[in-house]
Amino acid sequence: MNTELLGRLLTHHLRDVSLEMCDGILAGRFESPGHREHQAKLANLSAADRQRIFELVTYCVDGGINDFLHACHRETDLLRQGDESVNPGSLYWGERGWLNRYSKFGASG
Repeated sequence: MNTELLGRLLTHHLRDVSLEMCDGILAGRFESPGHREHQAKLANLSAADRQRIFELVTYCVDGGINDFLHACHRETDLLRQGDESVNPGSLYWGERGWLNRYSKFGASG
């Protein structure tokens, strides 16, 4: 698999979708019963607490993706470009990494 395709898929379909869902639940924007249940539990939080939750979810999602990429690097050839193995950290976090290039939220979440 092309590493750039993997980067776009992970940042858009996993990270951004997760963070958009978190943001929407914290803001009370969803209508589905499952979302509304969580929205009701969080309705009385302060703006500062909502921001802390969003930052925590961002940290957790990024940590999970980072761990996944390192496992792929150790156990598969998924993160190879030609004959070279690619550093998963620089792919995801680097100045020209996937977060800065593909994520709606950028590297800071």
